[in-house]
Amino acid sequence: MHKFHVAATASLAAASSAAPTVGSVLPRAIYVHLPFCRRRCFYCDFPIVAVGDRPGAADAAAERYCALLDRELAHSPDARPLTSVYFGGGTPSLTPPRLLHKLLRQLDEKHGLTQGCEVTLEMDPGTFDRTALDAFVAAGVTRVSLGVQSFDDALLEACGRVHRVHDAHGALELLLGHAQPLSVSLDLIGGLPHQTLETWQRSLDAAARSGAHHVSVYDLQIEPRTAFGRWFAPGSAPLPTEEVAADMVRAASATLGAAGFERYEVSNYAQAHHRSQHNSAYWRNEPFLALGMGATSHVGGVRLARPRKMKEYETWVDELERGGWEARTQAALASGDAVYEEGRDALTTALMLQLRTREGDPEGFLFSNDAIATVFARLDEHSPTSKEEEDVDLPS
Repeated sequence: MHKFHVAATASLAAASSAAPTVGSVLPRAIYVHLPFCRRRCFYCDFPIVAVGDRPGAADAAAERYCALLDRELAHSPDARPLTSVYFGGGTPSLTPPRLLHKLLRQLDEKHGLTQGCEVTLEMDPGTFDRTALDAFVAAGVTRVSLGVQSFDDALLEACGRVHRVHDAHGALELLLGHAQPLSVSLDLIGGLPHQTLETWQRSLDAAARSGAHHVSVYDLQIEPRTAFGRWFAPGSAPLPTEEVAADMVRAASATLGAAGFERYEVSNYAQAHHRSQHNSAYWRNEPFLALGMGATSHVGGVRLARPRKMKEYETWVDELERGGWEARTQAALASGDAVYEEGRDALTTALMLQLRTREGDPEGFLFSNDAIATVFARLDEHSPTSKEEEDVDLPS
């Protein structure tokens, strides 16, 4: 029997037995989107607001935006005390620490924060100093996700990043040397223009010896509404070929595995006791709250996406205040901005997420989203008409 069939069957059984009744479980995690960036990177399709390089340029905009978050939070659905809070962006480290502290206090007052709640802040090298870091930690940050992306200056410039390698080293020194121990993760991107196996290996080696406790390794995705989408075609020069990109994935697994990192999800590697608790809730298909422009929540079986533009998000908050959460959810379902998952769809999502993780397959055979989507398409093509199971081979 094909290994995927064994893995999928086991994961399907686990997903089916573990799947809660829709709406029966209250969220214990929240994602908060802080959209401000100095400028948009060439690969980025996230909902952001570019504010420029001037120090403090984001402060006034962040004041107004955090007032919107406060209004949305007041009308957010119920949750259990939160075990994880994730501030993503954007570049959340551009947010004044006092505003982050206020947001955490409001979250605690509204929903409660558990003892030991994981509070993650995405930070970019060159956007904070020791004073700012001290203030973020004092506000309650326990984990930092550092957007390094590459330890090669030429590649950083080629993808429109503002920082350089010396900024990354300086940021890591601040984070790892802080008096209050932090869980430190860093991001790397493979498949960048002009990136070779050799330059990729140097970045992997630098990450492995950096002292970081967690490394997220992402394959570059060429999105149509980005600069890279206008300039490049996937698989064509100066982007690496598909074969080289696959070799990069294998190199990451080998290098980080040899350095003591566990590959617990297809793109994520952690030292002992440093898995991302927040992202693990996503992969377990648990419900989660969300706040902010472009953020997506998963509550009561409904995945609801907020508008990606600031003006539209402001209008969305106005409508939330007038009608309440249930009315806003029904309107989003009607407009296609929300999806209600039940039955086969809910089970398929749970299975896809589980197959990305080590727990989803006891033998540790991790699948990317593209591979899983291909498999499900083949399963639909070859659906058995009897109760007898059918083995489905992966496409070559």
